[in-house]
Amino acid sequence: TQEIVQQEAAKQNITISDQEVDDIITQYAEQLGGQENLEASLELYNTNLDQLREDIKLQKITMKLYEQSINPTEDVLKAFFEENKVAFYGEGTTATYEEKSQEIRDAYIATEYTANEAQWLQEMQNQYRIQNNLTAAQLSDKIGLRMVLCPTYQLEVCRLQGTIGSTAEIF
Repeated sequence: TQEIVQQEAAKQNITISDQEVDDIITQYAEQLGGQENLEASLELYNTNLDQLREDIKLQKITMKLYEQSINPTEDVLKAFFEENKVAFYGEGTTATYEEKSQEIRDAYIATEYTANEAQWLQEMQNQYRIQNNLTAAQLSDKIGLRMVLCPTYQLEVCRLQGTIGSTAEIF
């Protein structure tokens, strides 16, 4: 399961640096009010910082793989921004696509992934001819995509779904 994602990432030369993971953990700690609160949250969910690091790395790799599979055009991203501008930035916002293009790209990919996760994982499963009778949902659980903490690049999706918070469970 994790091996499939790792193999595909290696094949496509996709890597995640320790600094990227550290940045996300720092943002989680800030969102939760400090490192102590982050560690308490991890303990509450019977996990630890090392496991969180691995989950973040795997999730970021998975999202990069998915992004390459859908490769949204600029027109699609601009339309997504216009459709969701008020939900993302509030009524009367002056935000422009140009200022927020990376946020919008990340939110679009996260939204599409959420909507198509099972199908995409099934396609990966078929591609690697997994013979262990796992469903796509079980595969998702196995590779750790169901995060307790809301990933930084998915904050806008969480806000859209009304689940943003210190322990938003969106997947």
